[in-house]
Formats: sequence, C-alpha cells, structure tokens
Amino acid sequence: MPNMRIPVLAHATDPLTLAGLVGQLRFQPELRLVPRTEICAQVVAVVAADVATTTLALLSDIRDQGCERAVLVVEAVDEAALLPAIESGVRGLVHRAEATGATLANAVANATRTGAALPADLVGLLLEEISRTRGECRGGLSPRESAVLKMAADGLDTAGIAQQLCYSSRTVKNILHAVVCRYQLRNRTHAVAYALREGLI
Repeated sequence: MPNMRIPVLAHATDPLTLAGLVGQLRFQPELRLVPRTEICAQVVAVVAADVATTTLALLSDIRDQGCERAVLVVEAVDEAALLPAIESGVRGLVHRAEATGATLANAVANATRTGAALPADLVGLLLEEISRTRGECRGGLSPRESAVLKMAADGLDTAGIAQQLCYSSRTVKNILHAVVCRYQLRNRTHAVAYALREGLI
C-alpha cells in the first residue's frame, strides 16, 4: 500500500550525484521520495558525499528541520566523523561503490528500526573512536566538549556554536548537558565559569 512506503529525502553535495541517487531510490517499491518541504520525523534522509566529514553540516540542517534519521552514502570514511555523524542521526552507512537501489533500500529500512545499519568493518572503527574519546576525557574534557565550551566562553550562542562545528543545535545542547551533569553544575554559564577556573579550557 502507498501509505506504507518509507518516506525518503535524497540529498547530495552535487547535482550529478543527486540525480544518480534519485535514480536508484525512485524505483524501490518500499520507498517514497519526498521533497524538503515534507521533512518530518518519519522521513529518512539519504545523504551522499565524498567523505563523512563533509556531511555533518548537511545532517545538522536536515535534523534541525525535523528529520531524525539518515543514511550516508560515502566514498571514504573519516573515523573521527563517525561518532558526531551518529549523534546527528545517522543510522546507516553505505559505501558509494556498493550503493545499488537494493542496498540503499535495505539501509533505509534498517534505519527505521531500533538498531543502526553500519557495515561490520565500520563498527570496529566506531568502537575505537569511542574508546579514544573516552580515554581523552578521563582527565578532563573531551576535545569536542572543550571546543564547545571555548566558543560558549567567547559569547557564541547554541546556534553559533553548531554552525562553527557543523553540529546540530541538539548535539551542542547534549554536549553542554553532559558537562553540567558530570561536574554537577547548575547550567551552561556555570559550566563555562568552572572550566575557565579549573584551567580546562
């Protein structure tokens, strides 16, 4: 039935890639392409780019419009971008060389379920990145937390920080909330003051 098809937004960094992406998705019976004007929580964005890093700003923009799930189609993977990408709503990743209509449809279907659909080789990279990040923040702030707090100390608001770091506003709020909770602080202002006083930034 038409209303049971998964709504999908195709997005790419160049028109030629977008045309190819649309061509692959259009003929999948379980999918229904939608324009940006129909973005909502049920839509899965399929975003194509050269590397995962370049998609963070796109993901932030789409997420701010209400789209909470995405599948990345990338040529190469930047391990450091995986964790921020997943925090921005990425639930699947497909290497461009393997991006057929069937593999994209499968990734989109998996993205609507609870679990993520990252290829097995990327799960190891993601776990390594999480382990590295946790190791860095044992003695203080992680690099991401430090960057957010420094920008907050410079007077940037949440939207400004998100734009500078290519995160969604929600991700910036989550980072600040994590710092506030970890150090048992009152609010964002208290977090900035504490970080400055303790020499963390």
